[in-house]
Amino acid sequence: MKGMKTGMAALGMALMCASIHYASAGQVQTASDAKITLNGGKSYLYNNQWGRGEVPNGTQEIYYNSDSDNGWRWKWPSSTTSVKGYPSAVTGWHWTAGYTPNSGLPVKLSAHKRVDTNVSYAFKNATGAYNAAYDLWFHTTNAATWANAPTDEVMVWLNRSGGVTPAGSYKETVTLAGTQWDLYVGHVSSWNVYSFVRKVPTTSASLNMTNFTDYLVNKQYLSKDKYLSSVEFGTEIYNGSGAFRLLKRDVNVR
Repeated sequence: MKGMKTGMAALGMALMCASIHYASAGQVQTASDAKITLNGGKSYLYNNQWGRGEVPNGTQEIYYNSDSDNGWRWKWPSSTTSVKGYPSAVTGWHWTAGYTPNSGLPVKLSAHKRVDTNVSYAFKNATGAYNAAYDLWFHTTNAATWANAPTDEVMVWLNRSGGVTPAGSYKETVTLAGTQWDLYVGHVSSWNVYSFVRKVPTTSASLNMTNFTDYLVNKQYLSKDKYLSSVEFGTEIYNGSGAFRLLKRDVNVR
């Protein structure tokens, strides 16, 4: 994610101590790094507030009412263009001791397995600068723990507001999954980041993430020997306020 400054060891310890809650109707969690488990533990909502140090009076919460009504709300009173939080639904690894059960992750890129994703969502009363994006993490190992920093990150932006752009610089426009994407390439913290930004925003998508990783492998950005460790979908929030509702989301490796 753009502008990450948190130390890996400190972040890992924070995630190990994160409060974990099982999904139940009417649940709201406000603590930084709080989690609400979904799909029998295959995924979880994660109240990722890694940039909150810049706006101590900001607020962000995750909530769960049902499988078609869950998400997050935020208020980050700031005019800066750094990311304050990335509330998200996580499948697989995220600076954790291993991977979520039954996720099918990690998967080696050379295996050419499908990584089918399906999402539908809605913003409500959203102001300021934010996006709606997938975040994929990669390692050289298939046994990543909180201590293993990723080597690569791939983001797939479906939507954005407030003129925000990904880390790095624009490289080219490509056609994948039947639509056009602007590709940005950069470096964040200790890893490479590749961001595909949809030319025409959408609030729903069915995508095979292997189409994006195959493209990067063919262009020699990514090694086919890397492991996909995580598939997340969330909102990078730079400033403003609003609410985000996940109507549908699923990840299947096959």
